[in-house]
Amino acid sequence: MHGLNFSYAINFNKINKRRGPLFQDRFKSKIVDTQRYLITLSAYIHNNVLDITGYEKCPEKYKYSSLKVYLGLEKDATGLLDEAFIMQYFSNNVKEARESYAKLVYICDDEKIKNELEFQDEETEYRSDRTIIVRDFEPDEILKFIEKETGIDKIMCHVKNNKNSKIVKALASLLMRSLCNYRCKDICKVLGNIAQSTVSRLCSIGV
Repeated sequence: MHGLNFSYAINFNKINKRRGPLFQDRFKSKIVDTQRYLITLSAYIHNNVLDITGYEKCPEKYKYSSLKVYLGLEKDATGLLDEAFIMQYFSNNVKEARESYAKLVYICDDEKIKNELEFQDEETEYRSDRTIIVRDFEPDEILKFIEKETGIDKIMCHVKNNKNSKIVKALASLLMRSLCNYRCKDICKVLGNIAQSTVSRLCSIGV
C-alpha cells in the first residue's frame, strides 16, 4: 500500500503540475486476526460513506463504494471483488446474507431495508473461491528465481548504478514485499546499502 500510495502521489503531482505531499497522514495498517474484526472492518468501510453529504441514507449509491455489489444491486464490473469471502460469514443463502450485512452497515430497522433495497431471492449460496497466497519464501529463493527468468546474475542486486542491477533490485523488492512478507527495512538488509525510500520506489518500478 505504501508503494501504491507513493506511485499514485507521484503521478498525480505530475499530471496536475503540483509538488508536495498528497496524503494527509502516513499509510496505517492493522492486522485483521479474527473473523469478527474482519466483518466489522468491512461494514465500517462501507459505513464511511454515510458521512458524505447526499449519501447519509443511501451509501450504496455512492459511485466509488462497492456496497452496491455486496448487496446485489450491481455486478462487479472490475472483477476485483471477492464479496463472497465476507458474505459467507452471514449466511450461505444469498438473500439472508445481504439482509444481514445491510443491517450491520446501516444500523437501522428491518423496515428501512425492505423498503429501500430490493433483495432478489436467488437460489444459490455464497462460496468463496479465494486462494491464499503463500508468503513464506526466502529472499534467496526470490533472487534465484529472478536470475533464472531474466538471465541476470543475482549478484547484480548488490551492484550500484547499473541498468541490470536496477531491474533485479526492482523485481526483488516487489517479490520480497509480496511473497516474503518483508518490510522495506527488511529488504534493505538483504540488498545492502540502500534506503527504505529507494526500496519503495523500486517496488513501484517492479510492478
